[in-house]
Amino acid sequence: MAFVSAVTGDDSTKKFMEVLQSDFKTLSFETKKKYPQIREACDEAIEKLALAANNPQASLYGVVNQILYPLVQGCESKDLKIIKFCLGTIQRLIAQQGIDAKGARHVVDCLYTLGQAGVLELKLLQTAALLMTTSDLVHGDTLARTMVMCMRMVTSSETRDVSTSHAAAATVRQLVALVFERALAEANGTLKVNPADVRPQTNSKAPKDMKPCAVDAYLILQDIIQLVNGDAPHWLVGISDVPKTFGLELLDTVLTDFSPVFFKIAEFRFLLKEHVCALIIRLFSPNVKYRAAFTGLHIPGATGAAGAASPGGPERPHYPVTMRLLRLVLVLVHQYHALLVTECEIFLSLTIKFLDPDKPLWQRALALEVLHKMTIQPKLLVSFCSCYDLRPHATNIFQDIVNALGAYVQSLFVASQVNTCASAQGIPQQSGFYWKGVWLPLCVTFEPGTAKSVYLEMLDRNEAPTIQDGYGISVAYACLMEIIRSIAITVEGDEYFRLQELYAELPNESEEKEINSNKNGNHEKETKSETKEVTNNDHSENSDQNSNVVEPIIEDVEDKERQLKLQLLKSSWCGLVWGLSVLAEASIGELENILRAIQTLARVSGKVGHTVGRDACISALCRAALPAQYCVPALGALPCPWRRDAAPHPDPDHRHQVVWVGTPLPQHAPASGKQVGHTVGRDACISALCRAALPAQYCVPALGALPCPWRRDAAPHPDPDHRHQVVWVGTPLPQHAPASGQQQSFVMVTSRHVTAMKALLYAAQRDGDSIQQAWLPVLTTLQHLVWILGLKPSTGGSMKASRASADANAVMSTSAVMADLPALSAMLSGVFESSKNLDDVALHHLIDALCKLSNEAMELAYSNREPSLFAVAKLLETGLANMHRIEVMWRPITNHLLEVCQHPHIRMREWGVEAITYLVQAAFQYHHNNPHLVNEARERLLLEPLSELCAVRHCDVRARQLECAARLLHSRGEQLGAAWPLMMEIISAISSQHSEQLIRSAFQCAQVVAGDLLGCAGPRCLRRVLTAAAAFALQTRDLNISLTAVGLMWNISDYLYHNRDKLTAALANDAAICPEVPNHAELPPLDKLWMCLYIRLSELCTEPRAPVRRAASQTLFSCIGAHGTLLGKPAWRALLAVLFPMLEQVQKQSNIASSEKVDTGEHILIHHTRNTAQKQWAETQVLTLSGVSRVFHSRFQLLVTVGDFNRSWAALLDYITDFALRKSHEVSVAALKSFQEVVSAAGRAAEADPDSVLQKRVWSSAWTAWTRIAQAVPNTDPVPEDGKPVDTYAPSLNFLTTLVQIFPLIFQHIRPTFTGADVEKLGACLCRICSVQPAPCALDSLPAAACAPASLHALHAIDTVHNEALSRHELLPALFSALTALARACSGAARTRCLAAAAQLYQAAPPASAPAAPHLLQALHAAVKKSIADKRRQTIDTPDDTPQISTLLLQVLATGLPLAREQPDVYEEFWETLPGVLETFMFEAPGTGTDGCARALVGVIRDEILRGAPRVPARHVRAALALVRAGSLHTQPPPPQNELELREREEFARACFETLLQFSMLEDVALSGVEDEQDPLAIAALLDRFQEVISKYSRDEDNSEPLPRHQLSEISFVLKAVATLAESMQQAPRNKVDPQAWQKLIGLYPSLVSLACGGRAAAARGALREALQQFGALLAAPL
Repeated sequence: MAFVSAVTGDDSTKKFMEVLQSDFKTLSFETKKKYPQIREACDEAIEKLALAANNPQASLYGVVNQILYPLVQGCESKDLKIIKFCLGTIQRLIAQQGIDAKGARHVVDCLYTLGQAGVLELKLLQTAALLMTTSDLVHGDTLARTMVMCMRMVTSSETRDVSTSHAAAATVRQLVALVFERALAEANGTLKVNPADVRPQTNSKAPKDMKPCAVDAYLILQDIIQLVNGDAPHWLVGISDVPKTFGLELLDTVLTDFSPVFFKIAEFRFLLKEHVCALIIRLFSPNVKYRAAFTGLHIPGATGAAGAASPGGPERPHYPVTMRLLRLVLVLVHQYHALLVTECEIFLSLTIKFLDPDKPLWQRALALEVLHKMTIQPKLLVSFCSCYDLRPHATNIFQDIVNALGAYVQSLFVASQVNTCASAQGIPQQSGFYWKGVWLPLCVTFEPGTAKSVYLEMLDRNEAPTIQDGYGISVAYACLMEIIRSIAITVEGDEYFRLQELYAELPNESEEKEINSNKNGNHEKETKSETKEVTNNDHSENSDQNSNVVEPIIEDVEDKERQLKLQLLKSSWCGLVWGLSVLAEASIGELENILRAIQTLARVSGKVGHTVGRDACISALCRAALPAQYCVPALGALPCPWRRDAAPHPDPDHRHQVVWVGTPLPQHAPASGKQVGHTVGRDACISALCRAALPAQYCVPALGALPCPWRRDAAPHPDPDHRHQVVWVGTPLPQHAPASGQQQSFVMVTSRHVTAMKALLYAAQRDGDSIQQAWLPVLTTLQHLVWILGLKPSTGGSMKASRASADANAVMSTSAVMADLPALSAMLSGVFESSKNLDDVALHHLIDALCKLSNEAMELAYSNREPSLFAVAKLLETGLANMHRIEVMWRPITNHLLEVCQHPHIRMREWGVEAITYLVQAAFQYHHNNPHLVNEARERLLLEPLSELCAVRHCDVRARQLECAARLLHSRGEQLGAAWPLMMEIISAISSQHSEQLIRSAFQCAQVVAGDLLGCAGPRCLRRVLTAAAAFALQTRDLNISLTAVGLMWNISDYLYHNRDKLTAALANDAAICPEVPNHAELPPLDKLWMCLYIRLSELCTEPRAPVRRAASQTLFSCIGAHGTLLGKPAWRALLAVLFPMLEQVQKQSNIASSEKVDTGEHILIHHTRNTAQKQWAETQVLTLSGVSRVFHSRFQLLVTVGDFNRSWAALLDYITDFALRKSHEVSVAALKSFQEVVSAAGRAAEADPDSVLQKRVWSSAWTAWTRIAQAVPNTDPVPEDGKPVDTYAPSLNFLTTLVQIFPLIFQHIRPTFTGADVEKLGACLCRICSVQPAPCALDSLPAAACAPASLHALHAIDTVHNEALSRHELLPALFSALTALARACSGAARTRCLAAAAQLYQAAPPASAPAAPHLLQALHAAVKKSIADKRRQTIDTPDDTPQISTLLLQVLATGLPLAREQPDVYEEFWETLPGVLETFMFEAPGTGTDGCARALVGVIRDEILRGAPRVPARHVRAALALVRAGSLHTQPPPPQNELELREREEFARACFETLLQFSMLEDVALSGVEDEQDPLAIAALLDRFQEVISKYSRDEDNSEPLPRHQLSEISFVLKAVATLAESMQQAPRNKVDPQAWQKLIGLYPSLVSLACGGRAAAARGALREALQQFGALLAAPL
């Protein structure tokens, strides 16, 4: 009400005074009869008021005491009507502030008196309240009396109804509040009290020097404490006691609303600390000591009255007092914790004890509400931790609070203590918790950050209320959630609310939102300060896992804050994970929120660096995601309250919908569970989270190895759980040596597990940075779930669920979960895609966990069990997501994938190589945000994993490697850069163990490089390209590849040639070397590349396969021929150092090559000239030697100036010699062709410098090589051994002719130095050559019969020496020897030509050739003898060379006989030789026309020997006559073959006979020394022979058959001879004819007559006639 001015001049005061006058008039009227004194006082008051109203300067305070007097008298009248009226007027005066301090005292005294009388108590309360609220005039004793009056009315009585008591209580509260408001205002300086208005205190125990309002407040508070404590008040005299509940409520009001008073006034702080806290502690005693009748745990449905104290037990606590005490505790803790640190520690400890299972339900509910209100205040929790848990010797209050809540939650689910258990079918369809047969509904929910108390607000209840079922679990659940929220706000600040908003959103695949909590920078602080923290929870073996003492050693504020946050987590993780894990296990409808809270706790634990709590949370999430009874050693080894022992057949869980049933992930044996240091607690939290996510009885080793600080007895087999729908039933993942009873045939996945799995995925995706080392249990859990749900890895590492794979893995599934599988797969992929937001350390933790998981799968796969590919696929996905920091993650991922690629299990290998190849391709395709950072080291880094796959033995891995290489070459070949060497290593890393398809794939890559990418590969990589091409040429799987690879080398040479300028510039400063070439240091870089090419090709020239050798040889020498002009002299020297070792190797391989036929299979035909290894190597010999020869032929003049040419020339001739002597027509001929080629090249070079010493050495070596070849030509057949036929080898005609043709080329340059010995050697060589019967060879240009024989070429070679011999007669003997020897070696026309050449030479220089004449005769003699023998052996007609030889003999005799007559001594040997030669030619030479030559010889004897002058020695004449005599007979064998031959025989005999008769009878020839001087011609014997022939002829005339031709010829000759003899005897001197001869001649006549009369005479009629006619002269007597 507004204050009315005390000055009466204003209008409002006048009106008020008029009202007072009216009131007094009324009072005067009412009391004029019964209370006259009151009427008089009223009149006086009316008069005073009238005077004051008429005086503007008059004050109301001047008349207030006069006008109060009638009112006070009226209140004392005991007339209720008058009292009520007077109180009304007093209230009006008070309201208008018309009372001063003195008047106020009067009013209070009046009210106090009325109060003692119990009159109009409500009116009194109103008046007192109005007096106190409208002015500050009441202080000291006046205030005390006012308070006493009001407080007396608080207590109900028989005369005082409840409403009055309540009004009094309210008034007291109002007055107390008003007093403290004034004290606060006074302390703030906004209120000043007039000391005159304050009456001295009569019994004040207030401290001195306090201001009036503060004194009033102090005294009131002090007496309230006294009254509540049951003691007499010091100031409020007149009150014996007040209800404790009321006193506590007053304390609650004061402490709640006026906390500044206590902070500003020290006396109040003292009172609070020493009295208020002591009071509360004392009043707590009954509550602490009291135990409920049931000392067990919470009994759902039990009422508060159930807890009755046992007889003789401690005082039973009263709900109203306890409730108000807890309210006070809440206020003190909330507002005065800074002042009452120790006291609050006591209060909190007492409050925590209220949660003990032996406390009444209402006590536990009240304590929960108090804790709930505390937990919503992050700063308060921080204060707890800072003041207690962080202090060395203080109670860990915050830890105790959290642990008490966790224990409370677990204590609610003790089925043995529950009298109303819910059956599986009796679970209500509402949110709540069901576990171990206990059903607790979630009856109340709270918004985050708010706490709405129920039982703390029941101030009107005097008895403990019935606690609603589920209320305790609901509030405890809210407390745990709020603690996590408060911790998160403390750690993250405003970032927490941002993250909560993001977490509330569904994942959006189309948006790239950075939601990882690591981006607030807290993690950086954590890592920076990790090394500065000294705690008792580190990894030391001596540390206590439950210790929460932190020794701050750094005074820096930031470090203290970090330590405080760390302590928050250390104190809370255990209880939080404990409680939430139980709630997660039992939850129906709240699982998602619980798991989200665990996620939050894990996140903040990771940010702060509290690995213990983080890992515990992760473990809890993992356990919640796995099916019931699923045995995962990583989880199952932990003794936890929520641990599910293995059961052979897990009971169904009906609390949650089963959404998937799958097979568990294979795994190793459970770990031992050893833990060190403070990681134990972390691991327990991880275990709790993981177990909540896992199905029942699911054993995960990664979680089972995590320890837990609290002891948990093994739980019995779980009861059937119908809380959740089963959505999938599948088989568990095979494990490595599973624990006994843990391996299950199938597991059930419910909707609860799916929810937990999603929560786990969200946590991993959003809080990846905070997970750190706890990735292993997370990934282990996800791996098991993926296996059970039948998700299989697909391209890019994502897990996909096809209908086929899902059906194969599932025993039972629902359509709901099948629809969710793509979403789960996407969420799973999102986890690893979000790794791009992790920092480097967190990323390495993730990769390390995946590698460990993969190692476990690999170990399992060694036992030939189906492994999980989850880890490998996710390593791939992680790598793909982190391409922007490839240097950080590349090696850890690829190193492990390389190990996977070597695993014997094919599926492991397949995905290992799939991951590597996919990563490599993605890395090259990735467009780096900072291209300037992409350097050579990074390019090599990307391809190193693919290159290291070359060491893997498995062909399937190599095949995938090459596929990847091919794709890179086609799509990113120009981007390989510094990785080209590695690419070439990949391509060329082939071996004989690889399959044909694998080699073909690698070769296709090589073709791409050599065909299109040589420019991209760069100069330094060209050598590797060459090496790769050579490697493919050397492979033996596919011949076509080898041949094509050789062609690639030609492409490379073409590239080198056309880009020589560019390459020279690029390699100018290059240090590339060519170690295969000796003395290579001086080579230019480009020449080194050329040498690499030539070296590789030369190596291929000795490859085992003939086609490859052929192609390599052709390519090598084609390259040298086409591009050799680019090489300098040093390079040519190096090239020769390559070519000659190649020839040596070819030589060695040819020597050891097999002569057995090559098995080429059924479908391949091979020519007979290549059907053995020897024949195939023969081709190589031809190609290589021909190639080297062509090099010398084309570059001879250059090579002469390069290095030691003599050595090179000698080496080449050695190889030519060796190859020429090979038992292969192809090789030998080719060698000679090469010889011919290089000799011709040397000849051209000699024309330019004929006098060079080097040239002399060249030709000398060539002549030596030629003779070696010719002398080694085989000319005798090998002798058979043991009667077995021996394969013989004869050179071909082409070989022989070529060899002979080479000599003229050499002789042109050695003519001046050619000696007789050389001529003899030449003759011997030619003889050897011509004596060989050439073998038929397909390589000859024409058949042997049609080719010019080697002898003709040999004659040509001799002809080259002929002219030289004519000028140098010293060569003639050797040359004659050579010709005659050659004649002996030859046959037929060749022999004749050789003899003709000898004869021509003899005719050209007869005197000088005298010694050679006998040899020439002997040669002619031998020739005709051989001709005769050849004629006899032949069965067909062949050209007869006897006439030609005879002609040559005639020519020689025509030249030699005159010389022999003149020099008989010189020609002695000639004369000795001549008879034998003549005999052969005259009598043994067969064939038509030979008798003509014989007749010519008879003429030569006649003219040159018998008639020649000077005379021939007699003995030589006799020898000649003997020959003539022998020729005169017609009986020389063989018989004539034809009539012409017969006629010639007859003519020869006639000529001989005539010559004999002529020189024996008609001419004077000295015949001394003839054997029969009486009959030198043996006429008697001749006549006897004639007689015998004629007689035989006549004797056979009875035979009608015609005579043979030779008999006819014989008889004809005889008859003619008879006629001639008869004629000659008649003409000869008589002394020269023996008489006996005459008798014998005459004795022939009868025989001739008989013959004439015979029938056969007609055949010889002419001859017979002549013979008979000669006998006519004998009929007359001689004169």
